[in-house]
Amino acid sequence: MRKMKTSNIFFLILILFNWMANAQDGTILEEEIEFQDISPNNQIKVNLATLFWGTGSLNYERKISYRWTVGLTANYRPKGTAPFKSTLQNIFGEKNKTYLDNVFDIDQLSYGNISLSPEVKVYLGKAGAFKGFYIAGFVKYEDIGIDYDYPFVYETQGHSFETILPLKGDLTAWTGGIYIGHQWQLGENWYID
Repeated sequence: MRKMKTSNIFFLILILFNWMANAQDGTILEEEIEFQDISPNNQIKVNLATLFWGTGSLNYERKISYRWTVGLTANYRPKGTAPFKSTLQNIFGEKNKTYLDNVFDIDQLSYGNISLSPEVKVYLGKAGAFKGFYIAGFVKYEDIGIDYDYPFVYETQGHSFETILPLKGDLTAWTGGIYIGHQWQLGENWYID
């Protein structure tokens, strides 16, 4: 994966959000955020559902006005086996055929990705930011790395040879969209989104 490029983009997005959050009064201030000192204007969220697919997801959201927030979501999935292996294998064919049949074997696939997604939310309820129904717009940068060890059989001069062709590729994508959601406060510092 392109770690240098991804880390540069991540760093620039963090600077942008820090500037946006601190420029509300016309000045830019340097401040440190410590977990024990996080004000009600900040939320750090962990998406537990993504852990079932081997992905970590962390979101930071900051209130910038009564109803508006800005946020940044980072997702990381280390290279490993592909999710939904049996479904993919059914789509691509039976792996029990011989390699001469050029069948895709999902067990030879290694997949990983990293994504960064800045977003803006407007909470529509009377309670304001962090509570109730919201509409959000986002832009997402994603870098996907795929490795596949393709078993290749060829014949030359009357001899048959079998080898592994290591296929590697990266895919970078920019996407964006709008989504809706609802956030409930469960306790003083606990929310479900």
